[in-house]
Amino acid sequence: VDTQTLGVPVGLVFFVPHTDGTITAQGPSPAGAMRWEVDAAAWRQAGERCPELATVEPEVEALLVNTVRGQDHHWIVPLDDCFRMVAVVRREWRGLSGGGRVWPAVEEFFAGLTERR
Repeated sequence: VDTQTLGVPVGLVFFVPHTDGTITAQGPSPAGAMRWEVDAAAWRQAGERCPELATVEPEVEALLVNTVRGQDHHWIVPLDDCFRMVAVVRREWRGLSGGGRVWPAVEEFFAGLTERR
């Protein structure tokens, strides 16, 4: 899933379908989660390319994406995992660019998801 085509300008983000049919995207920042509204038509088009998106349980699961720094991770996970990722970024972020600890911590978080699957 290309985050840009869904109107989200970042590569570390999770997409949450809601019971009312809307989709939001949230990405970590030093201050917590940033939030965007996702165009429903763009989400439907993504679902045509990736039928697994139809299995995401609204307000319980999310599509978690990491395409930062050459990564290509796409997971359907419980929302708890998404907010754990936001907490990792918030805890490890230093200065304006994140510092040297945030990206290794994000990589470790995704390695943990891989081990659990």
